Amino acid sequence: MSGSSPGRSGLLPGGRPVTDRDIERVRFQLVLGAEAATRLARHLDDLHSLAFDRHVGDFEKISGGAAHPPGVETVGDPKARALWQRVCSAATDLDRLAPLERAIGNHFAAGPSPEQTRGAIIVKGEFVAAQRHQRRRRDDGQYTPVRIEDQPGYGGTGR
Repeated sequence: MSGSSPGRSGLLPGGRPVTDRDIERVRFQLVLGAEAATRLARHLDDLHSLAFDRHVGDFEKISGGAAHPPGVETVGDPKARALWQRVCSAATDLDRLAPLERAIGNHFAAGPSPEQTRGAIIVKGEFVAAQRHQRRRRDDGQYTPVRIEDQPGYGGTGR
């Protein structure tokens, strides 16, 4: 899929024309990012616990010597804390994706819907009868609830 399709146009930030390969690369990055975010979400509780919970540890051997004497209380693992900060930073960057997705969806949804509507919710005769009964209740002085706010519009089939 290399090369540029006849309908493709636009330039990348460096001034190079956009190719099908560029589009596939962005698609691949988005899919990998979504999969990675799903996997990371499964481990957040454990990572947070490792990073910030209090631990009472035994004598631990680490490269360069011993970490702390037995029974000394420590708060979190510095490596886990650093990873937690990186996850938080990446999640903040991902906050831009939801509004972007909505904006793109709204762009594609502008104008009439490409899908066929399912038509009227009730048949015309039933609607006319409901209006007739509503008028009768109003004329008889029976209580008719006042609409608090208008219902959203419904496309229908123009009947």
